[in-house]
Amino acid sequence: MLCTLLTCAAFGGVLDDQADQVMRHMDQALEKVERVECQVSFGIPQKDADSIPGTASVQVAASPPRYSSRLQARDVPWRTVAVQDGGHIYGSADGRASSSPDYGSKAIQVLYNVASLPGDFAYYAFLDREERKRVIDEHAAMYLQPDEVEGVPCDLIVTKRSWAVGKETIMLLTFLWVDKSTGLPAAYQTDSLVRGQQRPGIRYEFSDVKLNPTWASDPFAYRPVDGDSTALPEKQPTPEASPAIGIGSALPDLGLQSLDLSTLRLRDTARGPVLVTFFASWCGPCREELEALES
Repeated sequence: MLCTLLTCAAFGGVLDDQADQVMRHMDQALEKVERVECQVSFGIPQKDADSIPGTASVQVAASPPRYSSRLQARDVPWRTVAVQDGGHIYGSADGRASSSPDYGSKAIQVLYNVASLPGDFAYYAFLDREERKRVIDEHAAMYLQPDEVEGVPCDLIVTKRSWAVGKETIMLLTFLWVDKSTGLPAAYQTDSLVRGQQRPGIRYEFSDVKLNPTWASDPFAYRPVDGDSTALPEKQPTPEASPAIGIGSALPDLGLQSLDLSTLRLRDTARGPVLVTFFASWCGPCREELEALES
């Protein structure tokens, strides 16, 4: 459904009145919201395996962006935790606690462990005022259809954002299921669109939403410990280790997909130093880095 006609050819810059009304209803419902507590359900991505259904208990706050996310798989005894306090990200995954500086520039942008995902996207859905204002001001939304999320009647709209990377244009399509009654987001999904190919993202569903709750203690001051997380009971077989690659040794013939969806192999590049960078289309610092590399 979401990929029908590549979302109406990315709607050609047209905003319909119904989408505008839905965006303004949501903006009004969230105008004075500074903190949100909710349950976030989604398919936990797994490398080389099907996703695992999971639910995270999430608390998010604005100014600066912060989150606390405790993720629990539904069908297996597995859990993980991530906390972002506005300066650092602290987490516990696979039975080990660790921390890292937050390199996000404008909002929460860094994937520290998989528990970061529901924290990030709950922030985007509920507290990203700048993005809501941009969509309204730039007429960057289109109404798709009435829909439901867990029996809740919703309006489904899609917003768009695009930027140039060299000669290519990358577009983000964000699908929002907005509760017809409350104006609150019920679900959120971001797809990327490159050269006409739409790549679906993860759909996050929100429930038990509390606006501006009072917390007995600061959830963002908590520092996860080893015991806050567990490892998956069954992991994918570990492939045989490749020979170690050191400074001065020859690289294997890497093959990567380029922006035009063709395969670029290391052997096809010009002789000399080659810089390989990995990025996510939704990551703000990644886009800033690409612009700096391009210049």
